[in-house]
Order: sequence, then C-alpha cells, then structure tokens
Amino acid sequence: MHIKSQSIVIKTKMSMPMLAGVGLLMVCCSSSSVASLMMGGSGDGGGDDSSGGDDSSGGDDSSGGGGPTFDPPVVPTDEASKGKCYLSRYTDMRLAYRKDGAKALTNSANRDVSCEISDEEAQCYLDRYSDARTYAGSDLDGARTHYYTAGMALGYDFVCPPGKKEIGCYIANNPTMASGLSTGGWGRDYNALQHWNNTGQAAGLSYTCT
Repeated sequence: MHIKSQSIVIKTKMSMPMLAGVGLLMVCCSSSSVASLMMGGSGDGGGDDSSGGDDSSGGDDSSGGGGPTFDPPVVPTDEASKGKCYLSRYTDMRLAYRKDGAKALTNSANRDVSCEISDEEAQCYLDRYSDARTYAGSDLDGARTHYYTAGMALGYDFVCPPGKKEIGCYIANNPTMASGLSTGGWGRDYNALQHWNNTGQAAGLSYTCT
C-alpha cells in the first residue's frame, strides 16, 4: 500500500471593496502543519509550563510580574480556630497563654474573637513572614489564605507590631532593659511588652528585627 502525502489548500477570496495593497488572500497549509496546530504544536511555546505556569513561583514580586491573585478565602468560625485567631490578634494574650487558645478565650471580654483579618492585619502578616510573601506576593487575600491554611497551625501572628516576634527582638536589642525584667507573673516576654507600652515606646527603644 502506498500513501501519498496530501496538502490542504485554502483559498479565500475577499469580495470586499479593495483596500490599498489588499486583494486575494491565499493561505496554504500542509496537512502536517494543520495537525500540529490542532494538537497545540510548539510553534508558540505556549505548551511549556516552565514558562511561568507554576503558581508557586509567582508569589515573588521581585520578578516584576505582580505575583498571583487570590479569591477571598472562607473564614473559619469554629471555636478552636477562634482561639488561635484571638492569640494571633492580641500580643498580650499570645505572650500570656502561648498556644492555649481555649483558655485565652475565657479572658476575651470586649475583644474581637473572630477570624476576620483586616487589610491592615493582612499587610502586617506579610511584612512579618517571608514564607507568606513567597506564597501570596502582595495579595492580601493570599495572606489571609496562607494564615488559615498554614500560619494558624504554625502559631503565626497577624497582629501589627509589636507581636511576639518583635518583643523577642525588643529584648535582644535592649540588653540593659532586659536585664531588669522580672520573670514573674505572665513571664519575661509579657513583662517586656508591658515595659515597651509603659516606658520603651516613649524612650525610643527599638523592637525592630534585623
């Protein structure tokens, strides 16, 4: 059996008024070219996922692409999640109760115990955690998604500074102050927060983490 190669010839005649330089349009495509186009041939390079189809590489704004975008996530409403969000929102509760959200909720009068994260809190979360920035870029809904799906379990905080992380830096940055801190009551870190609120802020002491 002999198979003869065939070609497809498409001729399109335009009966529209003549434009300058435009007359008869003829497009000739070989059968192999048509098949290639139908199968998504590599002529335009669009089938290669390495060109940027991986969302995990899209969160870094340093590439200039703006990073990924996220839909608003579902806000958890169960009591366990509320306890964790409460600790993440209030530094004094975090330092006093550590990871015991259920116990912290017993001391929550007139405070926000929801897991609704404001834009300001979401931005503070991104500023604090590099892995959140890698995931979300600068997208605030991405920050919320990262917290709900990863940061909450890791004990991350979305409170704006100073949070637990910054209080640790406050102690490290100011050794003279730190040497005089009591370890009584809710503990040294809690007392450092009170020192910053009552004295350190007015004195210009830094909690910046470098």
